[in-house]
Amino acid sequence: TTTTGTVTASSGTISVPIPDGTGVAAISTLNIAGVPAGANIAEVKITMNINHTWVGDVDVNIKAPNNAVLNLVGGLDGGAGGNASDNFTNTAFSSIGVTAISGAAAPRTGTFAAEARAGYGPTGYIQTVTNWAGLTPTSASANGVWTLAMGDWVGADAGTLTSWSID
Repeated sequence: TTTTGTVTASSGTISVPIPDGTGVAAISTLNIAGVPAGANIAEVKITMNINHTWVGDVDVNIKAPNNAVLNLVGGLDGGAGGNASDNFTNTAFSSIGVTAISGAAAPRTGTFAAEARAGYGPTGYIQTVTNWAGLTPTSASANGVWTLAMGDWVGADAGTLTSWSID
C-alpha cells in the first residue's frame, strides 16, 4: 500500500524587513513535522512574497534542519544583480523546477529552479550544498526548523518578506 500526502507550513502574513545594503541576514523560520521515516520525498517547494524595489540586490537562501544551505536567488541576471524590477510575488522554487528565475519578468510569479550559486547568500547563510537532495538526504531529515534567509547587498532600495511557505 502506498500512501501519499503533503506536509506544509506557512508563515501567514508577516513583515520581516531586509536590512538595506549590508548583506546581513533577515530570517524567518518554519517548522516541518510529520514526514514519516522512509517516506519518498517527491518535491520540496518554497513559495515566497517579497516586496523590494530592486530585486537584483537580493540573495535568498533556504537552510534545512540538517543545516545545509541552498541558494534560491543569487543576484539575478546571471549573478550580476542588474535586475532593477520590483518584487517576488507568489514566487516558488521547487526541487523539480526547471525554469530559470534570472531573466524572468517581474514580479516573477511561477515556479522556478533554485539558482544554486556558489558563494551567494546573506551573511551566515552562504550556500553549502549544490542541489535540493543535500537538504533532505533522508525523509526524516525534512522534519525540523527550516530558515529562509534574505540579504540585500546594495543600498538605496529596501525590501520586506511578507509571507512564505514550504511544502
